[in-house]
Amino acid sequence: MKIGLDFDNTIACYELVFPNVAKKCGLVNKNWSGTKKELKNWLINQPGGEFEWQKLQGLVYGRFMSEAELFPNAANFLLRCKRMNVELYIVSHKTEYGHYDADRVHLRKAALKWMKSKSFFNESKFGISSNAIFFSNTRKEKVEQISNLQLDTFIDDLEEVFCE
Repeated sequence: MKIGLDFDNTIACYELVFPNVAKKCGLVNKNWSGTKKELKNWLINQPGGEFEWQKLQGLVYGRFMSEAELFPNAANFLLRCKRMNVELYIVSHKTEYGHYDADRVHLRKAALKWMKSKSFFNESKFGISSNAIFFSNTRKEKVEQISNLQLDTFIDDLEEVFCE
């Protein structure tokens, strides 16, 4: 069996990272609390908010990637797949650099470094091959990659991927 997984917001959880970085950047006050979705909705409804949201995404997925967590139960899923000899692939729509990121942090390298820190490539842990990681520039390319891999199933947080 071959299973594909999306990366951002499917494996890597940013629920706490977005508000923390938004506070560090002064986009919200230090006492603000809410979910990532609430933060996005609030921010994009502010003047220039769409621009600030995109800048924030670049920071979170780049410089602050190390603060992301593995989604609860994701480790159990990955370990079970390994035990059952399921071939796992990660297919992500992730640009090389974040929008408006003055530091030009390479987002794909940051994601790979995070995966390595979480033992994705460690044979004694999850044992996922680094050759099974694919990054696409567009959602269309991502869908084509999923198709090319001839996966039995794909797990993603975005309904749009399945609609395409």
